[in-house]
Amino acid sequence: MKDLYEVLEIESTATEAEIKTQYRKLAKKYHPDLNPGDAEAEARFKEISAAYEVLGNAEKRKQYDTYGESMFQNGGTGAAGYGGFSEDIFSDIFDIFGGGFGGFSSGAAQSKRPMYGEDVRYNLTIDLEDVLNGTQREIEIERVEECSHCHGSGAKDKDSKKTCKTCSGRGSVRKERRTAFGVFVQTEVCPDCQGAGEIITEECPHCHGNGTEKKKKKILVKVPKGVREDSVISIRGEGSVGKNGGPNGDLNVYVDIRDNNKFKRSGDDLYTSVSINYLQAVLGDQIEVDTLDGKVKLTIPEGTQSHTKFKIAGKGLYPLHKNYRCDLYVVVKVDVPKNLNDEQKESLIKHFKDMNFDYEPKKKNIFEKIKEKF
Repeated sequence: MKDLYEVLEIESTATEAEIKTQYRKLAKKYHPDLNPGDAEAEARFKEISAAYEVLGNAEKRKQYDTYGESMFQNGGTGAAGYGGFSEDIFSDIFDIFGGGFGGFSSGAAQSKRPMYGEDVRYNLTIDLEDVLNGTQREIEIERVEECSHCHGSGAKDKDSKKTCKTCSGRGSVRKERRTAFGVFVQTEVCPDCQGAGEIITEECPHCHGNGTEKKKKKILVKVPKGVREDSVISIRGEGSVGKNGGPNGDLNVYVDIRDNNKFKRSGDDLYTSVSINYLQAVLGDQIEVDTLDGKVKLTIPEGTQSHTKFKIAGKGLYPLHKNYRCDLYVVVKVDVPKNLNDEQKESLIKHFKDMNFDYEPKKKNIFEKIKEKF
């Protein structure tokens, strides 16, 4: 089997838009109706259409990029696509000719195709302590579920549905369209049953024919250690009910971390500040510092300057899915004495002069001198 990217004559790094543009270009070039009697062109058209069936679908492309040709074995996802054509591909083929080339519609298939239910969003606010330790929270969400009375049928009872006469239960109707390239059959969603194949004669009084209802549900959410702001915790299948038997959507929990007055987060490190007095800064001391999980001792060396930063190893947060902790940084602020009386000031000046510390008291201005006179 040829490499699918080679079939479409495109790089494996091509974007979704580039793949679609290239496919349309090649499909138009090799389409059998534009190359009548050319078996080689027909074979090439089938080949590029089958390649686009895989590469034009994000999920199938992801599988192909991961597993390569093995994805086509044992009836894998791409097995049906690489050898036959889905109605999606015909949609693109006829779009190439601006809808005039038969105007084939895949709406009939799409209307009955199983579809994922809508995702549900929930905003969860936690504290920094929860980031350190991890937590579990029971939340209540509102989602769309199958109607508990009609079980999704939308009808009052089993006798309140009948086969659609317009489409004979197929959900689609076929119409012929004549074009410059010949007569083509156009398939459309049945206008009477909207593709369901059945018509409800009497609606379910609880859901008014929708087959669904909104319900509240409590769910336990596990928040891991080290979770980041705006992280999304996805819980598969806990969203709204799918359509036409499709799977439920997901519950997406968006994490918001409440501001902490004492600690600031930077990556997985924490920062805090403490104040020490002038004497502690000069002579040194051992002080207690708050952390997220208790107090620890911090040694302040002699001559510590204001805004000096100290590291306390292993007192930060856990990185996500790791078993070690990062660090806590403590910024020291030195409180300078205020409102000293004259005696205290003189004592302080003498102290610094004895230490050969240059200090010259500021000279009195004219107003201070006048004030002393009177």
